[in-house]
Amino acid sequence: MSLKTKITCAVMSAAMIFTFTGCSQKADTKTIAEYNGEQIPVGIYLYGMANAIEDAKVTYIENLKKVQDSEEKIDINKIDIVSAEIEDGVKGEEWILNKSKEYLYNYLAVNQIYNKYGYTLPTTDEEDITQLIDTQKAQIPDFIEYLNKIGVSEDSYKKNMKLNYMINDMFPKYYGENGVAPVSEEEYKAQYELKYRRAFMMPISLMDTNGAAYEADKKKEIQDKAAEYLKRLNDGESLEDVTRDYYKYSTGTEAEESDEKITSSLIDKDNTNFPENFIELLDKSKEGEYVMAENDFTIIIAKKDDLFSNMEDFENMKSSLLQQMKGEEFKNIIDEEAKKISADVKFNENSLKRYNVKDFAKRAK
Repeated sequence: MSLKTKITCAVMSAAMIFTFTGCSQKADTKTIAEYNGEQIPVGIYLYGMANAIEDAKVTYIENLKKVQDSEEKIDINKIDIVSAEIEDGVKGEEWILNKSKEYLYNYLAVNQIYNKYGYTLPTTDEEDITQLIDTQKAQIPDFIEYLNKIGVSEDSYKKNMKLNYMINDMFPKYYGENGVAPVSEEEYKAQYELKYRRAFMMPISLMDTNGAAYEADKKKEIQDKAAEYLKRLNDGESLEDVTRDYYKYSTGTEAEESDEKITSSLIDKDNTNFPENFIELLDKSKEGEYVMAENDFTIIIAKKDDLFSNMEDFENMKSSLLQQMKGEEFKNIIDEEAKKISADVKFNENSLKRYNVKDFAKRAK
């Protein structure tokens, strides 16, 4: 190699624009495909291939666990994932190739939808991406060198990182008040009522301070105390007073005097930490009535409250509610767009051959 070529290679390396073999890369393998007149950098595709290999490993292990009797831990590093059968008789090489293309179609779909509706990524998100990459470069040894080793330039990496930010930015805008498919306040409230409850609660532990279950006699004593507390509450005693008594019983010390009132808490109906029949008892309770539910770890004494008594909680939960209502639908919108795009993507056959799954998997180790 001539001195001039060496210098050129050094400059290209500093600019982060080479892939597997630096300057020896042929010009017609810098892009992986063309779509809608745009040349797609090979690094976008190879980033997806890196994810596809990890997906293949996860899928392989999940399917293997379904058929093997042993609970022995699987060392995936000993598996030739490219040659292994991933699922439904499909070998790793084909499975990873198909998944890599899916990632590329998804990348194009997100960008197309985002641009179609004129969305713009907030400056704070752009700054977050830059800061995150700077942190990775500072904390992970040879981070950029590794990216280049597998054929992903810093620019391609940044574009792939940006994808998740774009999805997170686009999702609430798409369903927002002035969005493509606005979600009404009534829909938010209906979902909130479906998934959540509010209650004034008094939890009583059936575990000692070391996390061990109490012996039968001690457990029976606590259960009797809980029944006493339930009666006192339903007879009109305040939750604050009964809670102070429980504190003294469980710790042996007096609770500090306070005029502060116990507030109700938001409860996720699907939270499995609560006793199995807790929500049912709460829903069936009369206004002002305390109910009690128990599992192996705790006893919960509770009185339901108006779900909308704390509107701040409701507003804070809207992003989660939107995800519950529309998350799968939005994913399907992107998937459908990706499917349409796939028919019009013209792959560079030279690049597909050059950056094949077998060679990439070796380099990515």
